[in-house]
Amino acid sequence: MTSIAQLAGGVAHHLDNIFSAISGRTSCLLEKESNPIYAARLNQIASASQRGTGLARQLLAADHH
Repeated sequence: MTSIAQLAGGVAHHLDNIFSAISGRTSCLLEKESNPIYAARLNQIASASQRGTGLARQLLAADHH
């Protein structure tokens, strides 16, 4: 059971890093985007990235219990 928790924690940590990169790049693109259609799509990506970050952090929190 401990091995599974450690694996889940490691995966969650890597996912958090990936989502952080996506979020950062999306924020940069949104600052420069003037087309409302593209801005809306970027906001969808940002929202999905935030949900992924939340899930990864829940997994990390569960690993520490």
